[in-house]
Amino acid sequence: MILVFGLFTFNDCFSFNIPGIIGSEKIPLRQLFSNSSYFGIIKMKDAIAFEGFLIDKHGEADISGTIIGEKMVFTKRYSHRDDEILYSLENDGQCYNGNYQGIGTGEGSTKCLLVEIGDENLFQIS
Repeated sequence: MILVFGLFTFNDCFSFNIPGIIGSEKIPLRQLFSNSSYFGIIKMKDAIAFEGFLIDKHGEADISGTIIGEKMVFTKRYSHRDDEILYSLENDGQCYNGNYQGIGTGEGSTKCLLVEIGDENLFQIS
């Protein structure tokens, strides 16, 4: 299982290396994380395909996709909405950087970290 933590980024200038700073403006970390973060769990179905869920300020969403080499692509669907959001990200060695696009969301940028967690019995995806 893999823990996912991500941030929706603004103007491609947010860096995980500079906490609380976007461009030249300081933003309280609490505000940044409550409005712009997401987290969840993915479980690999085979060597490249995964499924799981993400939670953000809009609610819980199911995700499914693939990781092939350095590229991760997945779709996200909230239970309370009919549209899908497509994410396409590339691993830069530190985190995954990319974009999302959907009819209800428009386009935007995102960064996320994936952390493998060892104990399969810790969580259950239903």
